Amino acid sequence: MNAPSDRKQFIGGSDAAAVLGLSQWATPLTIYFRKIGQELPAAMQPDPNRERILRRGKLMEPVIIKMLGYEMPVKITKQATDDDPNYHVDPEHDFLAAQIDFEWEVTEEIVEHFAKKGFEIDRGLIGTIQNAEVKSAHPFVAMKKFGEEGTDEIPIEYASQAMHGLMVTGRQLCMVPVLVGSDNLIIYWVKRDDETIAGMREREFAFWNDNVLAKVPPAPVDILDVFRLLGKAAATTKEATPEV
Repeated sequence: MNAPSDRKQFIGGSDAAAVLGLSQWATPLTIYFRKIGQELPAAMQPDPNRERILRRGKLMEPVIIKMLGYEMPVKITKQATDDDPNYHVDPEHDFLAAQIDFEWEVTEEIVEHFAKKGFEIDRGLIGTIQNAEVKSAHPFVAMKKFGEEGTDEIPIEYASQAMHGLMVTGRQLCMVPVLVGSDNLIIYWVKRDDETIAGMREREFAFWNDNVLAKVPPAPVDILDVFRLLGKAAATTKEATPEV
């Protein structure tokens, strides 16, 4: 299936954590408004500082991928670009899609490389194509949210994005290269978990059908959501009767 060109037409990996109520940056309600094409009030727009950091991180992705190729025997088979953002669409539901930063082939060399670092890649995956999500992090601030190298101890937003990508592509493993500062490249991993994916799939399906398509806002989860809903409420005027 062809990937939709308009992000309002699908739930992507970067939406997943918010739809699931796990994001510190967005809620199901903010994603709902974006999908139905309604802008949030000015006071509720995304933090410009965070948006700047995200743009900078996006610009760094090709550099991080090149660094990865220099430092490790990673056989990259496809890389997302502006002209080809490398979207995959779920084979069952076309409103579920995922942009994969780059795809790589599991080779004997890469299995041995990471085995030496204490991470075992299932040898049964040799010859298959798997996912990768590229991230960057400030060494003194953002890295506090990461755990030990070679584990899946990454911020929940990133883990949700990676698992969403595995759900859509049907693959088993997502490499998460994180550039810390300017020259420290750390690798994390997210393995497919079918129980987690089943729960995510159910929640995302319900959000799309019960909220987006039905034009029914999801319940607010914090005080900002209450303000968002109040800001969208239409003003009405009624004449008071003697009884009132």
